[in-house]
This record gives sequence, C-alpha cells and structure tokens, in this order.
Amino acid sequence: MKPSEFIAKFGWDLAQRDVTCLETGFITKADFLEHYGFEILDEIKIYVDAWELVQKNQGLNGSRNTLKLLQSSIDIGLHHGIEGIDAEIEIPKLKQAIALVEEVESLKEVC
Repeated sequence: MKPSEFIAKFGWDLAQRDVTCLETGFITKADFLEHYGFEILDEIKIYVDAWELVQKNQGLNGSRNTLKLLQSSIDIGLHHGIEGIDAEIEIPKLKQAIALVEEVESLKEVC
C-alpha cells in the first residue's frame, strides 16, 4: 500500500497520530509493520508534514492563495516574501505540500 492510499483509507488524523507516536517512541516501525502488515511510516511522515503545512495555511484554498501571494512578491522583486518569509524557499515547499495533499484527497473521492 502506498502512503497516499493508507491516508485516504485511514484518514489524516490516524496518520498524524502514528507519526507522532513513532517520533515520541510510543511505537516502533516494527509495531506499525505488525499492526498493518507493511512499513511505510517514513513515507507517511512526508505526507503528514505536507498536510500540516497546508493546514497552517488554512487548507488547500488558503495554501493556493498563499502560493499566489508569495509568487506575486517575487514578481515585484520582494524575494523575502511576506512577513519575512523567504518566498524562493517556501514556494517549492508549498507546491509540493499542495500536490501531496491533493493526491490523497483525489484518492478519497475514488474510495
């Protein structure tokens, strides 16, 4: 099972909980493997980090708007972006995060 399929099936909250439990030592990768039958926690963490970034920007629509704002700041020569954020660094991160969250959400629609 791919990380995106896991999250589409079990939800963002469970994925976030499992990643947090791994980071705090409450569970191990072996525990995850034993419970689910596969080990993709490292990959799930990438998706959870993306989801958290998107949530920080008020969801997908907010993230898209933030992306446009950051791009506009570069277009007018403000490479530091908004509120001291380095737009040239944040734009690729936000684009990737949006793509990963959209991937999961599209799979939810199919399920």
